[in-house]
Amino acid sequence: MKRSILFLWIILFIVSCQKEDEQFFEGTTDSILLKSAEIEDALEYSVYIESHQFIGDKEKPFTESLLIGNPDLGDWEDCFIMYVNNGGETGNYVSSAVVKVDDDVVLDPRDFNNKENLYCIELCNLTEQSMLEVEVRGKPGSILEIWIEGIIVDPFAGPEGTFVDERDGNEYKWVRIGEQIWMAENLSSILYNDGSAIPLVENIDDWSSLTSPGYCWYRNDEATYGQIYGALYNWYTVNSSKLAPLGWHIPTYAEWSELISYLGGQVLAGGKLKEAGFTHWFSPNVDATNETGYTALPGGYRIPNGQLYNVIGTYGDLGGYGYWWSATERTTGYAWWCTMGFRYSDARMWNHLINQFGFSVRCIKDE
Repeated sequence: MKRSILFLWIILFIVSCQKEDEQFFEGTTDSILLKSAEIEDALEYSVYIESHQFIGDKEKPFTESLLIGNPDLGDWEDCFIMYVNNGGETGNYVSSAVVKVDDDVVLDPRDFNNKENLYCIELCNLTEQSMLEVEVRGKPGSILEIWIEGIIVDPFAGPEGTFVDERDGNEYKWVRIGEQIWMAENLSSILYNDGSAIPLVENIDDWSSLTSPGYCWYRNDEATYGQIYGALYNWYTVNSSKLAPLGWHIPTYAEWSELISYLGGQVLAGGKLKEAGFTHWFSPNVDATNETGYTALPGGYRIPNGQLYNVIGTYGDLGGYGYWWSATERTTGYAWWCTMGFRYSDARMWNHLINQFGFSVRCIKDE
């Protein structure tokens, strides 16, 4: 009989199972048995509700309720497996039981006439308010043990998406390119991933003499440039091992090289990585298609004193070039970095500028 209800259905498939080489058996006449392959897939499952024991006290029924809904249900796939183990590890069986989920009976006393001990029940579309209600009848010390397992949703399973950096609440886009997952925006955090502050260094003399971490905004103007291009960091900040969001890291020279190679080599890779058009890039922005979704932007750099044409340190190349640090130092004081420009389609690795330069940062997902 069909029911019309306002809330999501809880779809219950009642099955019985035994571990390893034991046989599966039917729990109720309208049950759907999980195939052995499906049971093996349970190896991918994680515990959603820890084991809870419902203990018989006397021959009179004893009823207990347990909240199994959770505000974090969105982090799990829709369907779970509830395991009902009659006797637990002790073998002290209850004589009968009634198991309900949201008032729907999923096991009744007839199921326990089989004297079998392990049942598997598929639960789908739980709500935050979902309740488990168990009525047991058995001798003192008899046990009905229940736990629920599910599959945690992988938020990075698709080709692209967003994630939130927990240290500051900043949301970033990400994109899958080949076997790698890259941030599709420049990093803008002013905190290390342990929550401590990264030093903001605005004065050019102070910046030029740094051999310790520091960051700045292009032209010291966060309001104009920070939201679009992110922050500029010296390499000492990169080398702190605390700059990337948890679960991410600064790409090594080898990881940058893998990206470039996957996209056809350095002559072609830049065009596939650069944001298309002229909203942020100068014309002609050669061969820019952004077919990868990487959306490389020309965030420019900060120059330490005397490092280019012996000029006083300043900012430059916004709109024309993007520069991104790697985590790999070629030799003391000189790390590898990647650059892309508006006049060519290349993505090239270089290492001839000192670590006091301020460059953008893109992060790559941990494996």
